[in-house]
Amino acid sequence: KSNWSSPSASPIKLSAGSVLDGGPARRLDLDDLGGEICLLDWGFGPPTLSRQGGIQPIMRGSMTVTLIQETLSTRKFSERLVPIEENPLVLPLTPTLKDPVGSDIRSIPKALAAIQEDWETGESPNRLTAWNFSGRLKKRLQQKESGEVPVKAVDILITGCEVSLWLGEQFAADLSLAFKKLEVKTVSSNKILGLLGQEFAMPQLGHQFSEGLWDLHGAIVLIVSHSGGTFSPLAVSNLLQSFTKQIFVVTSEWDTQIGKQLRHLDAGFCRSRVFSTEIGMHPAEPCSISVAATHQILTQIFEHIAATLTAEGSLRRASGSVVGLGDLSELEKCNQLNIEALEEIVGTDRNGVAISAAETEAELRKKGALWAQHVLESPWSWILCALYILGTVISQSPPVTSIVKRLGLDEKHPSVIYVALLFDALIYLFLPQICILWIRLVQRRAL
Repeated sequence: KSNWSSPSASPIKLSAGSVLDGGPARRLDLDDLGGEICLLDWGFGPPTLSRQGGIQPIMRGSMTVTLIQETLSTRKFSERLVPIEENPLVLPLTPTLKDPVGSDIRSIPKALAAIQEDWETGESPNRLTAWNFSGRLKKRLQQKESGEVPVKAVDILITGCEVSLWLGEQFAADLSLAFKKLEVKTVSSNKILGLLGQEFAMPQLGHQFSEGLWDLHGAIVLIVSHSGGTFSPLAVSNLLQSFTKQIFVVTSEWDTQIGKQLRHLDAGFCRSRVFSTEIGMHPAEPCSISVAATHQILTQIFEHIAATLTAEGSLRRASGSVVGLGDLSELEKCNQLNIEALEEIVGTDRNGVAISAAETEAELRKKGALWAQHVLESPWSWILCALYILGTVISQSPPVTSIVKRLGLDEKHPSVIYVALLFDALIYLFLPQICILWIRLVQRRAL
């Protein structure tokens, strides 16, 4: 039997002791740039290959891995294996939960507090990445002051897709408001691929991004991608290396495909390029904790940039800073109070313990229940209308007409029956609105 796999950035898990005697399970990441095919073969005899490829025995010789790449790789097979057990840089998968959405929301204060505490220690990899980022930004501004770089050249380019892009746009707007001379641009990764990643450039109509308009050479690029493996941000992390080597990423953990690409750019002390929220993957469809955590770490990055650029007069002038020490102090105060506000909103504290007397959370749940009643009143009205019509038509007993007949009014005044039928017809015409009014009376909602 054999198994073919060739998707972009596809991981292959090899069980414990598969390559070495004992040890943790390992993962093999296929080439997400040049393309790669992996054949897992536990049959009899060697596979038939149309071109030269490396055949590696695993599982103590009971299985082989055959790799075919478009590009030549100089790395040994054993060097490409990533331990996924007993590795502090690889987060475990989130457990299966009955209510993943509710769990994500309740985890927000704890996740954001952890980011703040991690940042405040001054020893986290995030602080090292921020030091690297701000150092490159300082150098960029100094080059502009000396005339080495054109004044209108882009200083910071922020890119991503969908929700990550929207957060990046807010971050870019804040930077532009605080530092008037910084050239900060934001654009979708798909737009970059459409214009710069094709043999024939596709004009991006309706966007302020076209060939030759932005000077991206040497710009600092910040990719925002929660998963760190979305197609277009991942492709952009490779594509923009022809313009600049100063590329960073904001993602959910250190072990992502974009992080892997950026780690290959250069190595050495203080060369970290990954900002991590350390919340890992969350399968719940609504974006809750991922958005909050990304926003939190962007806030920390903003504070670090602001502290760096306001520390020296020359940098304040070069960046056009309008931020003072008082502003930074106020921002940090709001940053700290934000955790307390979130605890009151979601009903759990920064340690993940439920708060019994969270008034804001109780009020929000009450408002949510009211809104749910508004949303569900149309289906309830439809059900009531259907029951009314089925009951009156099958029994041939419209209510007004039936009352008139029971009282014998149709025998004394034959024309009354037509008036009764008219009222029954009006009830059928306005039955949906009548049902909605009745539902709101029962639920004690405003009419």
